[in-house]
Amino acid sequence: MSSCNCIAEKPKQIVEGLNATKEYNGSVKSARLKDAQLVITQNMGLTSKLSTPLEIEIIGRKTPKKMPLFFNYCPFCGQEYKTA
Repeated sequence: MSSCNCIAEKPKQIVEGLNATKEYNGSVKSARLKDAQLVITQNMGLTSKLSTPLEIEIIGRKTPKKMPLFFNYCPFCGQEYKTA
């Protein structure tokens, strides 16, 4: 079983959904998942996972700490990311 195709399909679905509304009425040209990354690793086999930056505000620190947040399951369809 391979990983899902949500990263490619979700922006298309967002455009279609918005264009079907009265507010946008076909005016949306494209959409993208900003700051989301598809990371390919070779740890225990070849796998890909969705990653997005996580910012944490810490008392006494002027700027937020940034760290990657990796998803083990697709946040859109819930399918587990599998190794190849």
